[in-house]
Amino acid sequence: MILSNEEKNILLSIAFKSIEYKIKNNRKYKIEKSSLTSNLKKNTATFVTLYVNDELHGCIGSLKAFRPLAEDVLYNAFSAAFEDYRFNPVKESDLNQLKVEISLLSEPVRILFESEADLLEKITMYKDGLIMKSGKSQATFLPSVWEKLPDKVQFLQKLKEKAGLPSGFWSDQIEFFKYNVIKIS
Repeated sequence: MILSNEEKNILLSIAFKSIEYKIKNNRKYKIEKSSLTSNLKKNTATFVTLYVNDELHGCIGSLKAFRPLAEDVLYNAFSAAFEDYRFNPVKESDLNQLKVEISLLSEPVRILFESEADLLEKITMYKDGLIMKSGKSQATFLPSVWEKLPDKVQFLQKLKEKAGLPSGFWSDQIEFFKYNVIKIS
């Protein structure tokens, strides 16, 4: 999907307003759907990542496209600001330092591999986001995580840990999917 600069700015505005409106009015912000472009109405999976003073302060998203892009951004921005259990909710005093980053996800593609070494060969650093599934355990890392974990082995180990599994875990039933993102900030 190719978005115009205006559409990107609308998405960033929706994300910020969703947070600001909750803080100032104690209610959820509603989008005027009739004013949205056709791109913003297409079902699209997104992640919204928040930074306060350049420090991560929330990241929530969708791995599957099941609602319109503008609504997914609205919902995920609200969730990242107020429901990411790893961080305190965003406060009014955070708004001036709040930076919003939106990632639009491509459709995840299953990776076929024969071993962990084969899997690592099929991952492109800095480009691929990765989803790991094993039984009831699941986790994902956006491509931006490569900036903090620029080693394929470490990236995979930390992804397993995020899913609640040991870093050395391996199983014949483990599944991996990769995706790309369009980043808006």
